[in-house]
Amino acid sequence: MTTYVLKPRPPFRAFVLAAIISLAGALFVVLASAEHWGAIGVAICVIVLALGIGLLVFALLSMSKMRVFVRLDDSGYTIEGPGLHKTGAWAEVTKVTTQREGAHLTLHHGEVARTHIICPRGVSDPQMQALTADVIARMDADRGYSNA
Repeated sequence: MTTYVLKPRPPFRAFVLAAIISLAGALFVVLASAEHWGAIGVAICVIVLALGIGLLVFALLSMSKMRVFVRLDDSGYTIEGPGLHKTGAWAEVTKVTTQREGAHLTLHHGEVARTHIICPRGVSDPQMQALTADVIARMDADRGYSNA
């Protein structure tokens, strides 16, 4: 069994926004303390600082929770991710196609059913490139094809 992990792109905008909010909150906490804005002023500034830190924590958590695990073995595949659990056998797959230069892999099950595997990092992700090559090799092996 081979496992591939497709990770989301880092949320750069959330990181930048968290940094700006945290720095502004920290600056206002110091300013509020130095200028004696009172307890309410300091509390509001601390809340702004906490919101910035909270956004950073949620951005980091989203990176770890939004991973998709694709497990391939000789009999079929299993795809697991947030709110997703899909399994299938190679014998049920009638065709495999890629779109967007390999960032979107589609496993066709007859004329209607499809299983989509989309790589958020795009075609340059080595995990997606290896996954695509492995799916092709396992489909060929299931069908009895060889390169000889």
